[in-house]
Amino acid sequence: MFSGAAFEISRSGELKNSLLVDQFGTDVFLVYPPFYAFLLGGWLRLTGVSATALLIFQHLCYFIAGHSLALWLARRHSLGRPRWLWPTLFAAGLLGSLGTMGLRPEAAGFAALVLGLCLRETGPATIHVLGWVLIGSSVVIAPHMLTYAIALTAIAQWWVPPGRPTPLAQWKLVVAAALVVVAGFLWSISGRLEEFLVALSTHATRTSLPLRDAIAVSWTRTSPLLFRHLVGLTAAATFATVLLSGRILGRRRFLLAATAIAVAGLTSAILDVARDELRLFTIVMWSFVALSWFSTKPNRLAIAQFGALALFAAVGWDQRRNWPLLSATGRPDSSSIAAAEAAVANNPDKKLLIDSHAARYLFDYRIPPNARDWMFSRPFPRMWPDSLADHLADELWIISGERLWMIEPQLAPEMVPVFSLFGHTLLRFPQAQDLVVLEPPSLP
Repeated sequence: MFSGAAFEISRSGELKNSLLVDQFGTDVFLVYPPFYAFLLGGWLRLTGVSATALLIFQHLCYFIAGHSLALWLARRHSLGRPRWLWPTLFAAGLLGSLGTMGLRPEAAGFAALVLGLCLRETGPATIHVLGWVLIGSSVVIAPHMLTYAIALTAIAQWWVPPGRPTPLAQWKLVVAAALVVVAGFLWSISGRLEEFLVALSTHATRTSLPLRDAIAVSWTRTSPLLFRHLVGLTAAATFATVLLSGRILGRRRFLLAATAIAVAGLTSAILDVARDELRLFTIVMWSFVALSWFSTKPNRLAIAQFGALALFAAVGWDQRRNWPLLSATGRPDSSSIAAAEAAVANNPDKKLLIDSHAARYLFDYRIPPNARDWMFSRPFPRMWPDSLADHLADELWIISGERLWMIEPQLAPEMVPVFSLFGHTLLRFPQAQDLVVLEPPSLP
C-alpha cells in the first residue's frame, strides 16, 4: 500500500503503484498523500530497492526521531545521566510500537515532526522556516501526525526554554512554510488537486467508521484482551508515580504536556481504530517522558534503573520457554522459496498475485511488472479473494500460509501457542511464513 509507489518512483519518477491497480482501477497512486512515496523513492534511487534498504530507512527514521525528541525535551527539562540513554530509549520505544506496523509512513512522519520542532528553535530564520516546513510535511507524510503536531506545537507555545521563540511569535515564518508545503504538495500530485481529493475521499469513506462506531469498535477490540489491560495499567501506574513523586502540582506544564500527548494519541487511535500501535506508541513515549522527569536526581535515577532491571528480569523469566519457539517463525523455509521461484519461471505470462511475504523473501522487493498485491486483488467492496474458487485462470498465487488460513482455514495447519507474555498468548501455526504456490483449479 505504501511502498509500491516508492518502488515506481525510484525506477521512473512517476507516482504509480501497479501492485494496487486491481483494487483502484488505475495505477496512478492518488489515494494517499505522496510525500512518503517520494521520500522513500528518493532513498531507494540512491541505495537500490531491497529489503535491507527499506529496513535501514525505517531504522534511520527511528534514530532521527529518538535523538530529536531527546534534544527537544532536554531544552525544556534536564534529562538524567547518562545522556545517551534517552535517545536510545525513545528510538527503542518507536521501534517497539510503530515498528510493529511494518513499512508504514508513521515513523518518517514522527521523525519529520520532532526534527522540525528542534530546528524551529535553532539558528537563523531560514532554519526556523525549514523546521516549520518539516512540521507541516509530517502531516502530509503521515496524516496521523496531525493530532501529535497540534499537541506538541501547543506544548511548545507555553513550555518555552529561555531564549527560544514561541510558535505564535513565528507566525510569519509559519505562513511562509505553509506556502512551501502546499506548493510541494501540488507539485507532488502534478497539480491534480480535484482528482486527488476525490480519490482520497473515496478511499477514506471505504476505510473509516463514523466516530460513534469507531469508539464502539475500539472498546470491543481492546476490552477482552488482558495484555492491553496490562499496558493500560502500566500507563496508569506511571501517571500515578509521576503524581506521587513530589511537587508535580508545582510543575503544571509537565502535567499539561503529558495530558496533551495522551489526548493526541487517543484521538488518533479513535480516528483510525486499526492503528492499535498508535495507542501503544503514545503510552511508551509518554512513559519515557515521565521517567525522564523524575530521574533527574541521583536517587531517583537509581530507583528508575533498579525498576528497569527488575522489569527486564521479570520479562526474561516469563519468556524462558518462548525463545526456541520464536526462532523458527521468522522467515519461509528455503524449500518453499525454491518452489515459488520455479513456479514464477514456468509461468512467465500469468499475472502474479503475491503477498508481503513473497514480495520480501521471493523477490527482495524487486517485484516484476506483472505482479499484483494479493491483499488488494479484487475490486471494492472486496479486497482479497474469498476462497480458492476465486482463483482465475490467468493468475498464479504465491502467498504465505498465513494468507491461506484467511481464505481456506481447513487447508492450513492447526493454530498452536508460540508466545506468551503475562498470560497473553499469541497463536500461530507452523509454516505461517512459508510460501504456498496455488495454480488455477482445473476447469470442466
